[in-house]
Amino acid sequence: MGLPVSFLGAFALMHVFGYSLNMLTLVALLIAIGLLMDDAIVISENVANHHQQGKAPLDAVIDGVRQVLPSIFASFTTTACIFGSLAFLEGDIGAIIRVVPVVMLMVLSVSMVEAF
Repeated sequence: MGLPVSFLGAFALMHVFGYSLNMLTLVALLIAIGLLMDDAIVISENVANHHQQGKAPLDAVIDGVRQVLPSIFASFTTTACIFGSLAFLEGDIGAIIRVVPVVMLMVLSVSMVEAF
């Protein structure tokens, strides 16, 4: 459910901030797909590992998510810093490319909330 929820949340945020669905926003959404799936795989695999160790389902979820939370948050922060800096480019190319990091950060922010 991470992908549809994250995209729907991003679409809602795009509407609020006045962005439309166009070629540049689609590029941002395509880049975000890979990042979303990585986070979902890490979280679900760790929860499954804790469950296979014999923990109760709720305990496996709590322990598994708590264990990878710092890593997922660090991954989000580094991605936000790298792509977020593109939003501050100046000139004509900056005006065009600015949409990509903004939409990516919208998707990734919604994804973080949804995942945890």
